[in-house]
Amino acid sequence: MYQDGREEVKTGAWTLDDVNGIIHIMDFRDFFLCEEGIIFSFTSKPGIKDDFGYHFFVKKSNEPITPDDIAGTYIVRFLETSVFGQPFTCGKGTAIIRADGTFSVDAYYSYGEHDVFDANYAIGPGNKIWFNTGDVNDGIISPDKGLIFAPEYKVPAEPEWWNWIGGIFLVRTVCNIADFNVDRRVNFADYAAFGNQWLKAEPGLSANFNRDSQVDWLDLKTFAENWLWNADWYIP
Repeated sequence: MYQDGREEVKTGAWTLDDVNGIIHIMDFRDFFLCEEGIIFSFTSKPGIKDDFGYHFFVKKSNEPITPDDIAGTYIVRFLETSVFGQPFTCGKGTAIIRADGTFSVDAYYSYGEHDVFDANYAIGPGNKIWFNTGDVNDGIISPDKGLIFAPEYKVPAEPEWWNWIGGIFLVRTVCNIADFNVDRRVNFADYAAFGNQWLKAEPGLSANFNRDSQVDWLDLKTFAENWLWNADWYIP
């Protein structure tokens, strides 16, 4: 089902190169076969707005997933088409998903916009996830609970603009950005490390979580959201 309401149904054959982890589906280009039921491929022709995007398959599951299963820290990646089909991406950002049904995102787009927001989510049935934000509604959780993908749609008000479509990828981290000494937990040792960088303004600060070159209250907010995190809680 396309954004404009068109439906497309195809039936055909597929082949698998299990040596190189590549799958070919009908008349599409080759896909990369990833672990845990994920198949992925980019499509791009510079300057042609109708042929930039991706094909992304996540295996459907009926296994119940709880908020505790997905709670943790995620790396954020955006992939979006904009005016005339030029890609906007996110090269840096984090998301905190909490077991109480809320999450926070702090990320930058490739063109410089800083996007910070809080929202709610709900899970189910199966490995579906639902967000209460305006542009992002439904998504899917990978079977290993390590990746969340949500399509994003928007129709700009200005008639001369092209509609854009994209997606948000949340990739779970095996560690925590606030775990400075990498002992798999966030505690007073990490708080001391954070305090040593407080209000410093220079590139490369590990406590500068939102990458704006200054350690301030925005970074303290992220640290507080990860306080007392323990890696043993989040291993699927």
